[in-house]
Amino acid sequence: MASVASWILNAFFISGLLVTSAPTVFAVSNAGALMFKSPPGYSSKSYNASATPTASMANKDFSDQALAFLWDQVGPVATGPVTTTVSPTPEPSSYPKPGVLHPLIPSYDTKLAAIQLPKNFKWGVASSAFQVEGAAKDEGKGPSIWDLLSHRVPNLVADNTTGDVVAEHYYLYKQDFARLKSLGIPSFSPSISWPRIFPFGKGPVNEAGVKHYDDVIAELVKNGITPVVTLFHWDTPLALFNEYGAWTDRQIVDDYFNYAKFVIERYDQYVDTWFTINEPQYCNWQYSYYPAGKYYPAYNGVTGGIEARFLCGHYTLLAHAKVAKWYHEEFKGRGRISFKNSGNYFEPNTTSQADQVAVQRNYDFSIGWFGGPWTDGDYPQSLKDTLGDLLPEYTPTEKALIKGSCDFYAIDG
Repeated sequence: MASVASWILNAFFISGLLVTSAPTVFAVSNAGALMFKSPPGYSSKSYNASATPTASMANKDFSDQALAFLWDQVGPVATGPVTTTVSPTPEPSSYPKPGVLHPLIPSYDTKLAAIQLPKNFKWGVASSAFQVEGAAKDEGKGPSIWDLLSHRVPNLVADNTTGDVVAEHYYLYKQDFARLKSLGIPSFSPSISWPRIFPFGKGPVNEAGVKHYDDVIAELVKNGITPVVTLFHWDTPLALFNEYGAWTDRQIVDDYFNYAKFVIERYDQYVDTWFTINEPQYCNWQYSYYPAGKYYPAYNGVTGGIEARFLCGHYTLLAHAKVAKWYHEEFKGRGRISFKNSGNYFEPNTTSQADQVAVQRNYDFSIGWFGGPWTDGDYPQSLKDTLGDLLPEYTPTEKALIKGSCDFYAIDG
């Protein structure tokens, strides 16, 4: 396009004086439009900030600065009154007891009054790391998805509380275990915080976090309390959501395995029973409601709902099965391993055949969904018939991996 050189005399007034500067040269096309040159050595592209991410952003930065960035994503974190491990104080010789019967059992129903547990019945108490530990940001811990959700999403937690402080079990565990011993509790099932061991979900191990759980296990053994360890209670490292969407992507299977393998290899000599996953049904009643695409990327357009629910369940069961197979066949673990189902109960409204079928369908979509270890390693036919392409498929190799992968059946009430 032809152009002509134009000269403009730059002039302006200062206190009544006309001041001139050097003339400016620019190109003007014959049509009168301005022409701009592309400086050499630069590339260009068109950007779309609303595009759906399809490829994961592989994380190779495990620096302190990267960890600080993750916590900036969460926001300010509260610190509790206790900031160092507390030695146990003396315990009373006896505690007040609630009486013969539970307060929710009618006083006129006395048939349970003399009931005793069988001689070899194993029992104890349990907790989850996010709900009792506190010390959310202390000693190198990375944020979990629940740190983000409880801080950033209004009313996702009913009273908008967080896990920043809670019971401060992270610093009071010695006191807590002394009380369990005094109460005669034979077993305790803690869950271990994945982002406290691996702040980014993978990469280097956090030395301070490992040292803490070393002492947790040692303190339980010292008090004569049997450790029954839950490896995962849904405090997924936030970094994995940022990187590839966590439980809606197959990469989570290997990252979870890497974490679980480390913990089991370190503590198996003191732990007889392992739970890989606490209530995989969580994929339905919480995970599927996570706000993907609002507070972290929604990879491949998976923003929640039914698709997220069944992808999560699919990879949860594969992650469990991979750990269980390794535990028995390669590591030759000394204990037993399973996962804990979520208790569900349904009954028909009437005696009709349709209501009977509806009850079974409800069980299939809750308990049967994760029933593969006790069947052929696959999903119930009712899920396949109802969901069609929404339900991921297991390969024959994966079905064989899942089948028989639980040493016993476990269910939370």
